[in-house]
Amino acid sequence: MRLEYVDEIPDPMPEGKILVHNHVSPSPYTGNRGFRVWLATPSEEVVECPCWYAPQLAKHYRVASHPYVEDRATILLGRIYTALGLAEGISAEEGEGREGLACAEIEEAVIEAFDAQ
Repeated sequence: MRLEYVDEIPDPMPEGKILVHNHVSPSPYTGNRGFRVWLATPSEEVVECPCWYAPQLAKHYRVASHPYVEDRATILLGRIYTALGLAEGISAEEGEGREGLACAEIEEAVIEAFDAQ
């Protein structure tokens, strides 16, 4: 599988390619907590992913070697990011600006709230 890392979701997707992310909990921009996204050709190394990332695509994928672990904090963060419109892809430059700070604060608050339970 040849990886073509991307910073945002291509529109339209290149023919014959699929969007794949690693096992790290999704983030609205790549690089946050080690979240990585790439384009690849379909293979047995990836499986369809049910997470919130890339809602504008009919399907997206994750590496098959790591199980998908759905937790309440990740689900809530995904819904927040989607509602904010950030899930469509945000550039690294935008991620370092006000939007990036807002995402970091939201994420910290949600994770702290769920860890306290």
